Amino acid sequence: MKLIKFLFFTTLILSLTACNNDDDLSENDTEIEGTWKVIEIHYEGTSVTSDGTNSFETVYMGDGVNMDLSMTFDGDQTFSSEGDYGIDLTATVSGQSFPISWTNIGFQSTGTWEFNDPTLSIIDAAGESAEMDVIEVNDTQLKFMQTINTVETQNGSTVTQDINATFTFEKL
Repeated sequence: MKLIKFLFFTTLILSLTACNNDDDLSENDTEIEGTWKVIEIHYEGTSVTSDGTNSFETVYMGDGVNMDLSMTFDGDQTFSSEGDYGIDLTATVSGQSFPISWTNIGFQSTGTWEFNDPTLSIIDAAGESAEMDVIEVNDTQLKFMQTINTVETQNGSTVTQDINATFTFEKL
């Protein structure tokens, strides 16, 4: 469970960090510029854990709670983010569902960004990059989805995760 929590937290951090520089700003870049406050987070995915003999699949669905998170995309294609939030998930394994809650997930990051419709690319200050599919962007709302596919092996077990995280922001 610690590995799943680590992978989930890493996914959220990567999905809200930054990209590479491009001096040619498109018209859509100006729509993304500004300060945005998250108003909705939706998370869904699957995780398959295998030890070589047995495997099981976990299906996750959940939403953000206690969201106090904002991102600022500046005209020089830098960004910053701050705040925290929680996630309430329902995990289903072998037909059994159980709740998982994470609270006070901190979110402080800086970096660069680039928007090539429909892809928002970001690179954070540590050099970690991520790409998100922008579903909607206009004067008042920014909505994007990040798909993460990971395979991790630890202590003889392999965990394969396919995650879709959707973030909806309102322009301040």
